[in-house]
Amino acid sequence: MRTLKKTTAVLLIFALMISVAALSASALSLSVTISAVCSGSGTISNGFESGDNTVSHTYTIGDSVSLTASAAEDYEFLFWKNKETERILSFDTTYTFSAATYLSLEAVFDLQQSVMNAEDNAHTVIYLTQGQNILSMQSVTLGSTNVGEPSEKPFMAGLTFEKWDHTPEEIAASDARIYVRPVYSDTKKSYVITKIVDGLAESEQIEYGTKARVSAPEVLNEQEFSYWIARAKDDTMDDVIVSYYADYDFFVTMNVTLEAVYGMDKGSGIATRVAGDIPNFEKSSVTIYEEHSVTQDYTVLQSGLIFTRDISIGNSDTRFVINPNEPLIRKGTSIYTERYGTYGVNITNWAASKTDSNGETINYYPLLFLRSYIVVQDQDGNAITQYSPIYVVDYINTTFVGVIEGDNYEDPFA
Repeated sequence: MRTLKKTTAVLLIFALMISVAALSASALSLSVTISAVCSGSGTISNGFESGDNTVSHTYTIGDSVSLTASAAEDYEFLFWKNKETERILSFDTTYTFSAATYLSLEAVFDLQQSVMNAEDNAHTVIYLTQGQNILSMQSVTLGSTNVGEPSEKPFMAGLTFEKWDHTPEEIAASDARIYVRPVYSDTKKSYVITKIVDGLAESEQIEYGTKARVSAPEVLNEQEFSYWIARAKDDTMDDVIVSYYADYDFFVTMNVTLEAVYGMDKGSGIATRVAGDIPNFEKSSVTIYEEHSVTQDYTVLQSGLIFTRDISIGNSDTRFVINPNEPLIRKGTSIYTERYGTYGVNITNWAASKTDSNGETINYYPLLFLRSYIVVQDQDGNAITQYSPIYVVDYINTTFVGVIEGDNYEDPFA
């Protein structure tokens, strides 16, 4: 059971509790700092400076950032990764993206595999999560099955880890660099999706974790389509805009009623929300995902989630924002910049314990505070960030409720 806590200062919300009118928007800082470092032997350049250690430059929001990695002799470039989350962002030597929020990257180099084979009688083995988070990177003796598999098996909500896609025997039989990824089996469950168009309701059971679509006419009764809303489940919640597009694609994770609205002002034309949390108490993990949708008046620069375990920050609408100088606030960033989409994070090591007055150990799940965010640029080139209201993951009892999957998913705490 989840508890809903309300105070006079802020409403801590879950599920579909984001009000259409409650979204907060603010002008973004005009500049952000993008820095990069080298791992291994090579150099990096951002077009303004280059070096073999660190390059850093302050960009105006919306600027194109282009980072280039060059390997030293006998080395080769592997990938760019986000240092904050250990997620691989690109395997290309030149990585280009739009500046939106602070970012710290690492260019990872490794000995050319032929050189490593000859000099060290070894090859590189890299274990990854489904979302390209690096679990381990190791040098393994050729022909050896003594591979250091990660002690914790990777987790995705609603799925069962079955195996790695390369066995120790397969690794031992190869002299190549090997990326090892998890293989999951599906957990079968379905939810009821109800679509309302022109007062007519249609319901369908759809297997969760799959991508579904609801569609509505662009014009109905001589009125233009405005948006889809997710209807509130009860009177403690509010309806929420989920898409400004007549064709709305989404991951099925819960029962939901979606209604097409016509002839209404689209307001800011920017919608972002924390769309739910999915706990796995056995694995001490919880998955949270965001959804966003903006009209064609905007260009999406970045979207994602910020989260903290600190109550004083989590209860403050002004402190709980993107801040590179606040280590208690973590940021997960989507790798896509479409006008609508979904992004998920899996937070691990969620459970904590304490000793009661009788000396017994009690396991519990600390509060997690989250906000989704989106950074957009309008047609005049102005940058805007918009946050969802604050969302709290607060469980008393352990109840499993759903799934999210897909390639736009990462584990910042892996």
